[in-house]
Amino acid sequence: WCEDNYLSPFMAVMDNRLSGLLEVLPVSKEDTLYDLGCGDARVLIEFAKKGVKGVGVDLDEVQVTKASQKVEEAQLSHMVSVFQGDFLTIELSEATVIYVFLLPKALELLKHRFIEHMQTGKLKLVVSILYEIPEWPYEVKEFPSISGFFYYKDTLTQ
Repeated sequence: WCEDNYLSPFMAVMDNRLSGLLEVLPVSKEDTLYDLGCGDARVLIEFAKKGVKGVGVDLDEVQVTKASQKVEEAQLSHMVSVFQGDFLTIELSEATVIYVFLLPKALELLKHRFIEHMQTGKLKLVVSILYEIPEWPYEVKEFPSISGFFYYKDTLTQ
């Protein structure tokens, strides 16, 4: 769905990055965390254990099946929903926080949607792992053993 290039090949977030994310991501039980390209849903599951509702979308039917099974095994179906779809076109109006571990081309394609939802919707924070969203100011969160958390808030310049 992006000619010869992937926008989001499956690569699970490493445990140390996930631990760091759990420590610093400012989410609460009032938030709804969207994971675009959710893979096996490990991020959503860990945040659901902390009381945060989650929505995951992935284009790969096999990943969605695995993710749904993991959510069910963790007994978190009431907190996390996962579905197959294209993250470039899904509805984001309920998202308050979006987590992405996507390639730069995908981030570039999504940027305008993130900005729109920050300006008109509930979205307050986008967190990208490893890659920056082009031409959008960010904060970097660093830890001794991990790096590469890029935080995008509603202080936007287009």
